[in-house]
Amino acid sequence: MNDYNLPYSLKYCTTLLARELNDKHIWYEGDVSDFGNEVGHSLGRVIENLTEEQIRDFISGLKHGISLTNGTH
Repeated sequence: MNDYNLPYSLKYCTTLLARELNDKHIWYEGDVSDFGNEVGHSLGRVIENLTEEQIRDFISGLKHGISLTNGTH
């Protein structure tokens, strides 16, 4: 367990993140990093002032979640 807490519940954060992404009109011709940039920018607006440790933890959780869906877990 981490020694910090997010200021909001996970459900609230995901709702805000979805809203933030829905408000953008994005046309991609690039690669998946473009999408990652948009998600990261939106996440930074939803959960402000993330520390480097929180960013590392988020990326670790993101990688784990993806590994559960692509068979690399």
